[in-house]
Amino acid sequence: MELMTDLELSKFIPFRLNRLAAEVSHKLAEVYTDRFGIDIVEWRILVTLAALKSRESCSAQHIVQSTRTHKSRISRGVNRMIELNYVTRTESRHDRREAKLRLTAKGRALHGKVAPVVLEQERNIVSCLNEQELQAFLQALDRLEQSMGLVGQNEEQRE
Repeated sequence: MELMTDLELSKFIPFRLNRLAAEVSHKLAEVYTDRFGIDIVEWRILVTLAALKSRESCSAQHIVQSTRTHKSRISRGVNRMIELNYVTRTESRHDRREAKLRLTAKGRALHGKVAPVVLEQERNIVSCLNEQELQAFLQALDRLEQSMGLVGQNEEQRE
């Protein structure tokens, strides 16, 4: 890759990644907002908690760190998910200032309905790539995430 000295926004990789991420998020939000009544933050909470084993829980801070979403947005999202009976909050045995979050049966059922729909949307989004291009893209994403210290973080944050 030739080193640029003149910055062209349309060729600037961070801009392109951000623009692409915003568009993909918008497409996915159409699905889970219109069909299931949850927003992007609530979606992130739902999926993060669903990734835990059924008896496991995690802190809101874990969700903040693994999703890179501001703690005030996660806090509001958690409160709404509790109001909707998708999430429960219990006091941590180790630190009374920290609450542990877990999906309810209703939250797991919601995840079971939403996941196939968004996975189909993901397939539609990447359908412009052949299998070799998709694998190369995924490997590039893995390397970029690794270079930014994002790989393996989820397991480290869980108690």
